[in-house]
Amino acid sequence: MVYEKQHSLNSNVIKVECGENLEFMAHFHDNFELISVIDGEMLITVGKTEYLVKEKESVLVFPNQVHSIKTPKQSKHLL
Repeated sequence: MVYEKQHSLNSNVIKVECGENLEFMAHFHDNFELISVIDGEMLITVGKTEYLVKEKESVLVFPNQVHSIKTPKQSKHLL
């Protein structure tokens, strides 16, 4: 597990990114993170709960919650 300083340095900044087939190890940071699946599906773990998030679904991760992201087959996302 890692503490992600990059997204925690300035809480007044909103960062938006699109991508495909995201994989990210367990981590946490000081900001909210909204993960929206545009296509396919993602396996998102928040704390000890695992969610299979499908197209047109989203997960909101609160500050300092440990979370990780896996793509079982393929996905496109908005973060």
